[in-house]
Amino acid sequence: MPHSAASGWSEEAAEGMLRSVRFVAEGGNAVVTGDVAEVLGRPARTYREWVRDHAGAFGAE
Repeated sequence: MPHSAASGWSEEAAEGMLRSVRFVAEGGNAVVTGDVAEVLGRPARTYREWVRDHAGAFGAE
């Protein structure tokens, strides 16, 4: 049984998490699309930009 299931997660939730991690590890998120820009009407920001803009919410300034 996965550790997350032993921590109170349902088996279904634990399996879903493992599938997600495997998807990312195998390069499933490597494709960059224009979907965010199309939906938001502006270019996507980088994670670094998002962290910089929200650092105060996490106690860092």
